[in-house]
Amino acid sequence: MQRQPSDASSTLTDAFEEGAGAAQTQRIFRQEHEFVRDDDADAENARRWETRMARRYYDALHKEYAICDLSRWREGAVGLRWRTAAEVTSGKGERICAARGCDSRDGLRSFELPFEYVEQGEKKLELVKCRACRSCAKKLKGRKRSRSRSRSRDRSRRDRKKKKKEKSKAPVVPEADVKFMDTLRRDIQENGPVRSNHLNAFYKRHPEIKPKGSGAGTWIAKRCQHYGLIVKKPEKYGGAMEFQLAPTSSRKLNIVADRQEDRPPSQLPDHRLINKL
Repeated sequence: MQRQPSDASSTLTDAFEEGAGAAQTQRIFRQEHEFVRDDDADAENARRWETRMARRYYDALHKEYAICDLSRWREGAVGLRWRTAAEVTSGKGERICAARGCDSRDGLRSFELPFEYVEQGEKKLELVKCRACRSCAKKLKGRKRSRSRSRSRDRSRRDRKKKKKEKSKAPVVPEADVKFMDTLRRDIQENGPVRSNHLNAFYKRHPEIKPKGSGAGTWIAKRCQHYGLIVKKPEKYGGAMEFQLAPTSSRKLNIVADRQEDRPPSQLPDHRLINKL
């Protein structure tokens, strides 16, 4: 006849014989307890009564199946512990659902869970088996989905903040480009429209401007709307583009072009109205 293992709760009672008080025993037990103990480390520290107490409690546990706590499954957190002798005798965790507070006996299934936990400041991972009913099994599976959903929500939230921050930043325009377009607009005000195939004449009138290379017409056309200019498309494919001043009603000027001395006479304020005010 095999000797039945003692209940794990009796080992804490036996600890008082070692000369420790109740409060001190609980505090030391929390420090020394490990979910999965190392046999070699316990053998080296066998002289310490704290290690012997924790080891006696650990040996009294049944580690085939675990008891699970699903009270925080929506947060993606599940608590696991080994079964005591009383739970093994009653069938809790094997013939009865392993979830705390659940006494279902129907539709039990075995699961092997990768249990990740932090113990004594060290991150550990163990494979633990438990048996659960259908409703509790959904919670065990749902913890992974809820954790992945929360991670995806955090990732998408960070991406939205990053995109919003990038959009809020004003694009940096080189000073040479601003000077080029400002000079071109002034030249059009004084001498009329400029064609893309006649830019050499524009460069001769303004030697302080650095000439653009090939594709200068396309480069200017992309920036015209920001400097109060419009582009007249050629009648034939491959023809020259013509740059003109935008009509007064629909003209939009940027910060550089929005100076009073650079505006055409039609856009200057009426000093007679200003004097009346």
